[in-house]
Amino acid sequence: MKFQLTVSSGFAKLAKIKDKDKQIEIPTTMTVNKSGERIFWQIGEEDNYFTMNIPQSSIKPNSSEKFVDDYANVANIFMHKTVDKSIIDRHLSATKEALPKIIESLNIEKVAITIQPTDSNETLKQVLQIISDFEIRNIAITNFLPLLNRPRQATTFLGTIKEQLPIDTILYLLSPIPHTFIPIFAYAGIDVFNTDFAKIAAKQSFYLTDFSGKQLDRIKELPCFCEACTSVDKITNLLKKDPQNSNSTFLEKHNKMMLAKKIREIRNAIRNQELRSYIEQMVHSNVFSGTALRLLDKYYSDLFISRTATWQTAPINHITTYSFYRPAIQGFQRRMLDRYKIPDKKKIVVIFPCSARKPYSQSKSHKKFLNTLDSLDKRKGGYIQELILTSPLGVIPRELETVYPAAHYDIPVTGDWSFEEKEIAVYQLTGVLEKAKKLKMTVIAHVSDEYIELCEETEKNLKMKFKYTSLKSKATSQISLSDLSKELSKLLEKLPPITNYSDVDKIRTIADYQFGLGIGEGLFNEKCRLRGKPRQPLLVMRERKQLGVIHQETGQLTLSIETGNVLAKKPKYHVIFEGKELQGSTLFAVGVVDADLDIRPSDAVVVLNVDKELVGVGQALVSGFDMKHMRSGPVVKIKQKV
Repeated sequence: MKFQLTVSSGFAKLAKIKDKDKQIEIPTTMTVNKSGERIFWQIGEEDNYFTMNIPQSSIKPNSSEKFVDDYANVANIFMHKTVDKSIIDRHLSATKEALPKIIESLNIEKVAITIQPTDSNETLKQVLQIISDFEIRNIAITNFLPLLNRPRQATTFLGTIKEQLPIDTILYLLSPIPHTFIPIFAYAGIDVFNTDFAKIAAKQSFYLTDFSGKQLDRIKELPCFCEACTSVDKITNLLKKDPQNSNSTFLEKHNKMMLAKKIREIRNAIRNQELRSYIEQMVHSNVFSGTALRLLDKYYSDLFISRTATWQTAPINHITTYSFYRPAIQGFQRRMLDRYKIPDKKKIVVIFPCSARKPYSQSKSHKKFLNTLDSLDKRKGGYIQELILTSPLGVIPRELETVYPAAHYDIPVTGDWSFEEKEIAVYQLTGVLEKAKKLKMTVIAHVSDEYIELCEETEKNLKMKFKYTSLKSKATSQISLSDLSKELSKLLEKLPPITNYSDVDKIRTIADYQFGLGIGEGLFNEKCRLRGKPRQPLLVMRERKQLGVIHQETGQLTLSIETGNVLAKKPKYHVIFEGKELQGSTLFAVGVVDADLDIRPSDAVVVLNVDKELVGVGQALVSGFDMKHMRSGPVVKIKQKV
């Protein structure tokens, strides 16, 4: 079996599993099938599938079974909490002892093991340690239905698995769950889903819809135009046998199509970097999903952030309160507090309100703000630092306005800020200004309406006073802009001229955001400049030498070999592989010796050989943790080689 990751999204992933002439793409479905006397799991859709044996009782491992399927399910772990702990421990010990003999003649990539939920986190970690020790990458989960009423236990069980095991581990949910639960469990890391719920629902005359389902006698019009629904002239005829499959009714056929539709929607959402948006739509279909999402956001945010791409292009429509806790939003806010610091040379901070259009500098309001700043003494413009106050991100320096997700979000604007919006904005603004407080900068709040309250709360937190230049009217009014200009001119008048390295500030700020506070200054000196056309990548040049590229669609900085050499000496964002020279355009997990745990999917990385020498720069496909623990699959796309 060959595992090939396409893209990861938090706990979820889109990947292909290949073996000889067969291939499936996960997430996918599975169902019980029969061939003669043999009963097995069929994994995949339509005619392209793999098979897995039905595991024996959990009392003993499958020590005497002859495995003929694509996957060999070798043990059903005994881990019920209701059973005495000493019995569970003896069974685990016996299983661990028996496994080497069972799997010695098997391809480890085809070995699977069955586990079940337990209230004992200690037992679960023992089981996961056995799985990790034997490098088993296929885990079947059974007895899961009781957890559909226990979202806390369900998320803890799956979250613990995802914490302990690498991303190339495939989770198979053997229990048949309702189709509306599939999205949240895919988000929580399940890769393969049992389709038997479609059959169970059909036998109860239950018609599945996108967000729920209804008894057939309560439906007056069919809302679906699938093959099954268009094959009948009356709703009740859905209960008739399907001529193409005498073992199935039209209703079962429709229900199976609804499950297949959910799986394809999930795959498309992962592929298009829109899984979180899709999940936030689907959580309204049942209370369990909403509860589970809150729990995952609360207890596993660090892990979700680490496995979520830093650099994306997918828009963020911030509509519900769930959106505050998106990994992309949380990740940005954390980096702002950890990796951004107002440069020491700045003497004045100007706070501006956000705008609907992104990047902000392209909006009508911010063009007025920028024109006002440009009209000042250009010899002193380098003293001014611009900050944009916004929801849901909090604070965005002008230099980071094109960085994802600063230029990619949208939010309903009513004029009234919610409690969460106010709390986040004040917290972020306080955190950014706190680091600059000792420099005794003057803070000008060029804001009006609801923004004033946010600035006043921040003043209280910092025990300092801001100057307000738009209390009389809107921030974009001529009166307010004139007051801003007068206030700035008065402050700048006392300061000597300073060279304004605006390009350098932008480059360094982005580099700090990507790699860590202070890294930008070491990578780029004051001779660096940006060159490029509108909507085209910006080239980072030092005289005639290209040191990197800033991509306009994401704001990401791509390294050159020269800047990669500097970063490699930190060491930051490094991947070490066992070898001397890179071969090909992709680095695979099998060759990785070590990787920086700060690495997230899509991050720019430096690739070092075993002698710690730079051999290339590239883009991470998975997190640093997964690079170190994956057994196979691509982990870095190489951009340049030494």
